[in-house]
Amino acid sequence: MLGGGVVPVLTESCRLAMPLGAHTLHVLGCELSPNWWAPNIQPSRVGKIGNLPPCPGTENISHAMLWPSVRTMRMDPTPTRPLSRAGLIYNSNKTLSCLDWKLMRREILALGLSVSVSMLMLSSCSRDDGNNAQEINSTEEVMDMGEKESVVASKVGVEKDLVGKIVEIEEVTADEIISVPKGAKSYKVSYGAKNAYGQPILSTGLVTLPKGTEPEKGWPVLSWAHGTTGLAKKCAPSEADATHPDREALQLVAQSYLQTWLDKGFAVIQPDYEGLGTVGSGTYMDRHSLASAVNEMVRATRSEFSFADTWYNSGWSQGGFAAVSAASAADVPSGLQETFAIAPGDTQIPGGKEAADLAKNLISDADEKSVAYSAYVIRGAMNFNSEIKAEDLLSDSGRKLMEQASEKCLTALKEENTIPGKDVFAPGANLDSLVDHLNANSMINMKPSTPVKIFISEDDEVINYDIISDSAGKLADGDGTQVEVIEHKGESHRDMVRRAVEDQKPFVSALR
Repeated sequence: MLGGGVVPVLTESCRLAMPLGAHTLHVLGCELSPNWWAPNIQPSRVGKIGNLPPCPGTENISHAMLWPSVRTMRMDPTPTRPLSRAGLIYNSNKTLSCLDWKLMRREILALGLSVSVSMLMLSSCSRDDGNNAQEINSTEEVMDMGEKESVVASKVGVEKDLVGKIVEIEEVTADEIISVPKGAKSYKVSYGAKNAYGQPILSTGLVTLPKGTEPEKGWPVLSWAHGTTGLAKKCAPSEADATHPDREALQLVAQSYLQTWLDKGFAVIQPDYEGLGTVGSGTYMDRHSLASAVNEMVRATRSEFSFADTWYNSGWSQGGFAAVSAASAADVPSGLQETFAIAPGDTQIPGGKEAADLAKNLISDADEKSVAYSAYVIRGAMNFNSEIKAEDLLSDSGRKLMEQASEKCLTALKEENTIPGKDVFAPGANLDSLVDHLNANSMINMKPSTPVKIFISEDDEVINYDIISDSAGKLADGDGTQVEVIEHKGESHRDMVRRAVEDQKPFVSALR
């Protein structure tokens, strides 16, 4: 039963406990079935432990699993492939089907959680004799790490020495995850990065290896920073199956841009951002958090996959801003050749003393669809900066929009929102703290140390051309920078991705 790397799943009335801060999961006195698969666990790591009470109606069987390298796990009684995501965090008032675990995709680290909980316990796991799903009732007060915000969510992290290192690897395919280009192999990885406060956190992303013979010095790398998808865990490109709300944009990128780089012999890595793919609250346009997501994934995958030092740094929309942020960080990984910012956004609110009025006017002019981006900007800023308070800013409608922004991915928010920008702010709203936060994160405060190419379109319907052209121009005029701004006319936001390979060929000989 325990051979071949197979690990047990609970099939009868059972109790399951995992002490936080340890690498051991205790399965207490339950009938075992060889349907819980987890890569990287060998039979020798499954052993008998004593003095544990039996579950009612089952044999007194107790096992422990030591998982020293992979620190997250996930239960699924009917896996179709090896899985290793966590599924151990549920609200005490919830009753969930065991068969729902695959869809819930909850994650928890069994190491380095900075929370005031010492034990997670799931109990009363029962199965009827028919085909009905098993039900799980948690009897201890535990964290709800669902799509809604949690008091402890933003505090979940990893040990400092895991920053820039891979924590978990799971093989995926382009059929399963639509944001993956078609290569030799693809993986979802978890790795250590830093949040907007500079604290170590768990981040996720995708890695795709090209077909063919690996060069002696390893594959060169394209790092791709994705465009806006939302703030919630489920919005991450690494979570994107065929039902993802933003599937059209993600597939466009994978097929028209990333696939070309992959076919030319580049490994493609795609970092998610803080709050996406893991627990926590997204900070959206915080440049420090975005830079860490990019740079630490470069470091982590370089070490894990023995990639070459040569890498290119590219991104679209929010990701274009992230790419420039990464190139401007104090700790850019060695070997960066070029940074390509495709139709990037920026947070600059020009106007000096009139900036708050300009910000209010820009958002108030947005319709129900386009206000989605402003909602993410405001909600992301509020998630980081306690000085930006709902009571100072928002109407009742504005607060409702912020709730939606916390939960809904971009396309869903744009399609379902009924609140226009003019209804977001309360009368007499004070935007000073928000504007200060946005301007502090702007490109105008960055100083990339390697060449940067910024591609913008005068007819981009998503990005404010006046703001980005001003910000990019100021960045290009900065002392010691090597920034070139390349402008187009007639191109939409998505057109900028479609033409990106042609735009970048002059700067990357391997693409020609």
